[in-house]
Formats: sequence, C-alpha cells, structure tokens
Amino acid sequence: MGELESEIVLVDEEGVEHRFTLYRIVEVDDVAYALLGPEDSEGELVVLRVEGAEGEQSLVTLDDEEWERVAEALDGLLEEL
Repeated sequence: MGELESEIVLVDEEGVEHRFTLYRIVEVDDVAYALLGPEDSEGELVVLRVEGAEGEQSLVTLDDEEWERVAEALDGLLEEL
C-alpha cells in the first residue's frame, strides 16, 4: 500500500471541478485503487480504480459488484481512515 496525502482535482462529465485529498493507493487482487476524501465533505471516502501507465493514469468509477469486492477487502483499512 502506498501512503500519500496530496490534493487532486477531478473534472466531471459536465466540466465541473471537484477537489479531493488523495490519501492512499491500495491494491486489491492486483488492481490499484485510489482512496480519496472530498474537500467539501468530512468523513466521506471515495474509491476509484487507477488505470493506465505511470504518468498517463486515469481514475475510473467502480460498478456495484467491484465496489462490494473492494469494500470487503478494505473493510479494516476503511475503519482506520
């Protein structure tokens, strides 16, 4: 697990910017996931899949099945955060 703490800005489909704190990159079943905290919401955590090569990475929303699998694997870590 990589430990980070930096600000990241994501732009949604409508061109609206959203600011997050990037807490960690974790691996579940050999897939990397970014754990993000929205700037405007305390106690909330967003998990997005990291895709692409170093320097050209993008963050992808999880479907329900993937979310359930990742949430179960990260259960103890999510409680810590």
